[in-house]
Amino acid sequence: MGALQHRLPGYRVRGADSGLDLLLELPPGSDADAIVAGARRQDMWLCTLDDLRFQPQPGAPGLILGYGNLNDSLVDEAVAVLAGLLGPAGRPKSISRPEAGGAQSAAWNR
Repeated sequence: MGALQHRLPGYRVRGADSGLDLLLELPPGSDADAIVAGARRQDMWLCTLDDLRFQPQPGAPGLILGYGNLNDSLVDEAVAVLAGLLGPAGRPKSISRPEAGGAQSAAWNR
């Protein structure tokens, strides 16, 4: 949690007291799918909040960050990768849309 607050001070993070996942809220208009695709290309697995909703809510984007199988020594690196993917206002920097297909894991497998 501290690494997220340090690297992404303007982002709201929820769920720290509830288990093995965190919700990173993104600003409206953010392309969470593109951020997830960029993370995958860097061998980091996470999912969008819409992946877990019954009906997508494009106006309330977010990322689910699973940390249950994340080695403590990799937390700072994983957060640095995520911070590098987020551009101004949570919009990804030059990240293309993901290919259609498989489900996304909520774990940061780094």
